[in-house]
Amino acid sequence: MFRHLLTACLIVPIFAVMAFATENPIQSIRYAPAQVTVLSGITAKPIISEELVDQLSISYLWRVNGEEVDFEDGPFLSGEYFSRGDAISIEVSVYSFEGEEYPPLAPEPVYVANAPPQIVQPSSAELTADRYRGRVYVEDADGDNLSYEVVEGPEGFEIDGKNGRFVWKPKEEQGIYPVKILVSDPYGGSVENFFELSVSKVQE
Repeated sequence: MFRHLLTACLIVPIFAVMAFATENPIQSIRYAPAQVTVLSGITAKPIISEELVDQLSISYLWRVNGEEVDFEDGPFLSGEYFSRGDAISIEVSVYSFEGEEYPPLAPEPVYVANAPPQIVQPSSAELTADRYRGRVYVEDADGDNLSYEVVEGPEGFEIDGKNGRFVWKPKEEQGIYPVKILVSDPYGGSVENFFELSVSKVQE
């Protein structure tokens, strides 16, 4: 009889520590930014009443297309872990410093949007013989093929629509000539690249 009573006394406190609390202190979980891309990464923001913030421990479990992301248990997930179109979800677990464990929360997944092209360095041009030759330096974080289009430029200015290399033979008077190039990806992302070409002497 004594042995049975001792066993029962040991089980009860263990069960109390592992029991789930009934009311979760997290009111909601928000994702930021509103449009997630591989450039922005994603942050989970649990909304908790201020009086409880310092009394809780929070852990995060990220998933991409249903697969757990190893070694990332913080509120931020870098874009290096996902690609355009992927589904990102998170499971947030909360523990009180008194040993209470709350049911995990898992909001609806979000889907990674298209990342627009980005200018990575100023456009450069060099005058060789009687022509300017240069390049527009733009990259796409999603690895998309880009197209280049002249929106504004001097007469005779030409750009390769696939690689951003341009050429121009000055015919106008001396002066400064603005150039605007629209760089687009196939998914609606774009960026405008603006620069100027200076002519100090027209080559005959």
